[in-house]
Amino acid sequence: MHETLKKLYRDHANFYKLMDLLEAELNTLESQGGAASELMKELIAYTRNYSDSIHHPIEDHLYQLILSRTDDGKEDMERLLGHHQILMQMTRELDQALTSGVPSAGFVTEGRGYLSQQREHMKFEEEKAFPLLRNHLGAVDFEYASSALPADEDPLLDPLMKEEYPNLFSALNKS
Repeated sequence: MHETLKKLYRDHANFYKLMDLLEAELNTLESQGGAASELMKELIAYTRNYSDSIHHPIEDHLYQLILSRTDDGKEDMERLLGHHQILMQMTRELDQALTSGVPSAGFVTEGRGYLSQQREHMKFEEEKAFPLLRNHLGAVDFEYASSALPADEDPLLDPLMKEEYPNLFSALNKS
């Protein structure tokens, strides 16, 4: 398996952990009310900064390559490309709600909808898209996809993460 595909799987493993943390934060917010925690704000900021800017664009490029080469999985690839846009919009809306102060009454419901969408999306990619990528693309395709984007590594693996996302860093090191 190519390193880029391994990286996508690794990202998903990290995202599942983040979604579990977000779910726990939403449960706390629902039961206790008040303002969103700093951890929740960092989770959403991380998702916007990494997933929407690095992870999804790599996947989008690879999905476009599949669409240009085969009809295998065409509907799945098109669905995923559209779904990335929906997830990015949901992330922006959650981020805006968190930066505006105390979240609205519907914030927890929106957050749970986001969790559900994100988890279903990753599962679908792992079951449908990633096998297609593995079967139809070569090393050159994966290298081009990863080199065409910023060289930023996943902030969860960056030693400086403690400075940018201190609450997230602490929560991940507890789990």
